Amino acid sequence: MAIQWFDHEGRVRYWNKAATAIYGWSAQEAMGRTLAEIGFYTAAQNSDFLEVLREIHATGNALEPSESTFYCKDGSQGVMMSTLFPIPSPAGEQYICCMDVDVTERHHSEERLRATLEHTPGVAVQWFDADARVLYWNPAAEMLYGIDAEEAVGKRMDELLLDAAAYADFVRFLDALKRAHNTANETQVTVRGRHGVEVTVLRRACVIPGERGAPIFVCMEVDITDTRVAEREREQLNTILTRVTETIPVCLSYIDAEGCYVWTNTHNAARLGSVPERMIGKPARDVVMASTGRWSGEVMENAREGVLQHDECEWVDQRGQTRSYERYVVPDRDTQGNFRGYTSVWVDISARKESEHKIQRLNRVRSVLSSIDAALVRTKNRQELFEEACRIAVHDGGFGVAWIGVFNRFTMRVDSAAWSGADAIEMHVMEALSRDLANAGCQLLARCIRTKKPIIENDMSMSDPPDGTLRRRAVALGYQSVIFLPMVVKGEVAGIIGMLSKEANFFNDEEVRLLTSLSNDVAFAVEGIDKETRINYLAHYDLLTGLPNRTLFQERIGQLVQSAQQRNHKLALLVVDIRRFRFVNESLGRQSADHLLTKVAERFLLAWPEPDYVGRISGDRFAFALSAYDNNALLVHAVQRLIVDVMKQPFLMDGQEVSVTAAAGIAAFPEDGADVDVLFKNAEAALGQAKAKAEPYMFYQPQMNARMADGLLIETRMRRALEKEQFEMHYQPKVTIAGAAVCGFEALIRWNDPERGRIAPNHFIPLLEETGMIVEVGQWAIRRVLRDHAQWCKDGLTPPRIAVNVSAIQLQRRDFTDQIRALVSDALPGETALDLEITESLLMHDVETCIEKLKIIRDLGVNIAIDDFGTGFSSLAYLSRLPVNALKIDRSFVDGMLKSDENMSIVSSIISLAHAMKIKVIAEGVETPEQHNVLRSLACDEIQGYLISKPVQAQAAASMLPRRAVSAVG
Repeated sequence: MAIQWFDHEGRVRYWNKAATAIYGWSAQEAMGRTLAEIGFYTAAQNSDFLEVLREIHATGNALEPSESTFYCKDGSQGVMMSTLFPIPSPAGEQYICCMDVDVTERHHSEERLRATLEHTPGVAVQWFDADARVLYWNPAAEMLYGIDAEEAVGKRMDELLLDAAAYADFVRFLDALKRAHNTANETQVTVRGRHGVEVTVLRRACVIPGERGAPIFVCMEVDITDTRVAEREREQLNTILTRVTETIPVCLSYIDAEGCYVWTNTHNAARLGSVPERMIGKPARDVVMASTGRWSGEVMENAREGVLQHDECEWVDQRGQTRSYERYVVPDRDTQGNFRGYTSVWVDISARKESEHKIQRLNRVRSVLSSIDAALVRTKNRQELFEEACRIAVHDGGFGVAWIGVFNRFTMRVDSAAWSGADAIEMHVMEALSRDLANAGCQLLARCIRTKKPIIENDMSMSDPPDGTLRRRAVALGYQSVIFLPMVVKGEVAGIIGMLSKEANFFNDEEVRLLTSLSNDVAFAVEGIDKETRINYLAHYDLLTGLPNRTLFQERIGQLVQSAQQRNHKLALLVVDIRRFRFVNESLGRQSADHLLTKVAERFLLAWPEPDYVGRISGDRFAFALSAYDNNALLVHAVQRLIVDVMKQPFLMDGQEVSVTAAAGIAAFPEDGADVDVLFKNAEAALGQAKAKAEPYMFYQPQMNARMADGLLIETRMRRALEKEQFEMHYQPKVTIAGAAVCGFEALIRWNDPERGRIAPNHFIPLLEETGMIVEVGQWAIRRVLRDHAQWCKDGLTPPRIAVNVSAIQLQRRDFTDQIRALVSDALPGETALDLEITESLLMHDVETCIEKLKIIRDLGVNIAIDDFGTGFSSLAYLSRLPVNALKIDRSFVDGMLKSDENMSIVSSIISLAHAMKIKVIAEGVETPEQHNVLRSLACDEIQGYLISKPVQAQAAASMLPRRAVSAVG
């Protein structure tokens, strides 16, 4: 694989040996020049190439593999498949890596095949893609159908000739061909061209692999209207089919019911070290045994049972070379269903596997380099840097063991500093490597220090017995490849990075180059850490508390403001002042006051949900930030805990208790300011108001203070309501459209507050969701519904299923299914009486996760209904996969169906769609007899609304239920 790196001007910055072998230019000739300057591309091609590089630089995204022509040094022309992606350079610049695969020979094969088809008179050849669109249309096809190739290519057959029924038959024909992975039987069909003449054609078809394994359907048709030439045309058709099967690089064969070869192409024969003539009529077992000495008939036996076999396998030929294949064994039966043989298809995927493997390995190494470079930026401690580098190498890079040792050139010892990997301890890295190198504890390690260059061993088992303590232990644990990379600081080896892999020949030139860049980056960081640490600390941190000072805190808030602007998030800034601190300073002295500040800072860090955004900005003044909070209740709780709860406990100073309080001013982004300076000014203004009014905290906007206070009061009351059973469940009946019998209830929560009376659901349910209490209240609601249902059964009634609404917060919790399982298991034994109603828009947020959760819930006997259907953006593809029992038509459509034809069409379509998918339909919000009559005419299953009944308490709902029949006992 040819690999080159380019800078933003399109100049070559790296050129590997494979590039020289393919294109002819050496690395020295290519380095620093553009592809146009060395003759690889024309000026126009190079201009297009530069545009691609600029696009990748701008977006940071990789380019999908694409084909292009190129010119070699000797003047020859070829075709390559290129993959381009961004990659950081050792110097910190961004390069573009280009990986090329030479596909010239494949193109020549395609051209020869196309030439054969173009000059084959009397045989109409068409190629179709997986969507049944025309890819190729030869001259004979133009004659047969009266349609030029230019018009045909890119269109479906129903757009050219066929009516809907004929086109459906044609699509089914291609689909059956795809499933068979085989040439289809000869079929005679009658076709009519655009000229209106009907002719009978003999059709043969096969599937060949296209780009990236996508199937290409090849159809060949011969006009056999004149039966005198039918045989001659059939022979010609077979000849073309043979050319096709010999041209494509796929191993094909047909084996009869007795296990003998009936036909095989030369590719398959070559795989078995034979020729087709020697294989025809011989048992497949004997041929394979003669080639490999091994035979496994399981795949053939399974195919004999009528099951298509598809797998990937490795094949060792007579020369001992191993190649990877994708294998299909397709059973063949006659019209009566009798087994008559099977088709065997072997596709060589060795090159693809090797390419994928190389790319995966390079991506792993590249991921390690990128992650460690990021760690260099955020890590300012040498030991943390070493530990993080080892962890990343094992976690992201897939290395079995990663180790870093520090070299002492005076004692000639390497002391282990950090390591990671499951086998690191078992290898006794400290004992093995912390030793006198002169005693050959590890010869590879000693050579790395001596030469100051990377040392690689790609097969440690070659030495028998392996020399060196590390090598022996590594081989015993199954490791085969190792690399040692020197960390050179000021011309001397300061340490060693070691990585081991259980894969032989793991380290190639490209990987070594990337890993060398990694070791250089780590060495550079180590050199600068000690210098930077002291300077940065003094410039950005408060020496007394260790918190960020005003300068660093404002920088961090500036970053948060930019992020909030880009992502449309909320952001809150608090400025907090310690009250009576001057009194403490004057009474106890400066030293005690400083000690008090450190204690206050410690409590603040423990109490604030985002300790990274806490700072001391002046003597007794602190600042805090809360980023991307979901709701105002979260902010109020955080402030309440910080200003009130934390300061309740007195501080112990020199054996005596000292109590202090704090005041806070709060400004919110973007309402109270769009930049850091304005936010600080407004937060400090709010702080002044809080101190003047002796309040613990105040918001910059007065109305926010009232709203937050009211919100806290309502939250407190809601918690009390849950504890004291002040919530109630009301039940609205659902009835069948025909008999008007009660067939279900929807449970609706109500709140009867002793102080405020009945509170509307739209006032307290959003607060339940905002505070997270919806989870507890939701569980209470389900328990109450199941308890009421059990009581009705105990009273001799026959209650129907009861539906409970589920909120987004409940469904998104990981333990949602476990909660439902526990609640259902606590109910009375018998059939589960619970249904869950989930809004359509909620399901669309994470469809795949919702599907898995709902399947688990439905297996518990709980039915699922989609509420407010028609108001969201659900896909029919997802709807068909959702484990749904019912759809509820939103009341807005029911209310509007008598007012507009559009709403009437929507309701009718929803009912038809649901019934086609065997899903029940419930119309909610039915309030008039006219609506009822229309829904009955549309065959809606159930209705719900004020026409039947408003939501009522459990006792009233029970009165709507029939009693069970009681048999006489005598």
